[in-house]
Amino acid sequence: MKLIRLLILFLIGTYAFQSCNIVNPAEPIATYVHIDSFSFQQTPNIGTSSHKITSVWVYYEGKTIGAFPLPCNVPIITSKSGLLMVRPGITVDGVADIQSPYFQYNNDTITIPAKPSETINFQPKTSYIADTLLNIVNQDFESGNPFQKVDGDTGILVTSQSNYVYEGNYSGLLTLDSQQFAVNLLQTGFTTKFNPFVEINYKNTIPFVVGLQTTNAQGQIVLQYLAGFNPKSEWNKVYVSLVDFVNQYPNKQYFLVIRAYNSSNTQGYVALDNVKILSVK
Repeated sequence: MKLIRLLILFLIGTYAFQSCNIVNPAEPIATYVHIDSFSFQQTPNIGTSSHKITSVWVYYEGKTIGAFPLPCNVPIITSKSGLLMVRPGITVDGVADIQSPYFQYNNDTITIPAKPSETINFQPKTSYIADTLLNIVNQDFESGNPFQKVDGDTGILVTSQSNYVYEGNYSGLLTLDSQQFAVNLLQTGFTTKFNPFVEINYKNTIPFVVGLQTTNAQGQIVLQYLAGFNPKSEWNKVYVSLVDFVNQYPNKQYFLVIRAYNSSNTQGYVALDNVKILSVK
């Protein structure tokens, strides 16, 4: 009788152990892909290759893995080789918490093997998509001044002073004395399609804002400022989204507007270079 009871207890324990394994199966171990940064390649007819890629959007075998700030280690749960696709991401309007995939840039792919707990290093390549796929306004100040003063004390001027030029021979320079302001309009109007953005290289000692101007259904001028930027002692790259404004006023001609106000007690400036407006056809 005692032997029978021991046998029953043994069988119950064995069943319980097996049930535990069924309820709590072994955790899968990820293969990690380390991405430090993107290697950027220049595309003909689109201007500067200056970029500021701050995040990566990752897809594996067609499924979204997620968005990651760079540099990053991306965990991939897989038991076999598969295709990893990465898309460059940018900081929208200079706000670090707002990241977006940038469809003006090409994605890249790599086939990764399953190597649980190991790390695979990957430096993806990117570039602008072909110029035939983009609507492009590219103003680098090398062929003259594309801006016109529409209000305020002074206008953006072309300068060749090296400390105000990001690349090439010229850039745009707006200089304001204390308590002065200026509103300048890009004279080249443009239309847009999918995912419109303006890219700007800048450095400045006074804040400035970027806006967009068009007309409403009644033919009245509509101007809205979209993003503002504080002083930067070194050159910076920014991507300003035009999406919401264009969706509000679709199928129009638009004009880019730069406004600055010097509230300090000393003279200040805004230096601009490589002003590009890009949307995907």
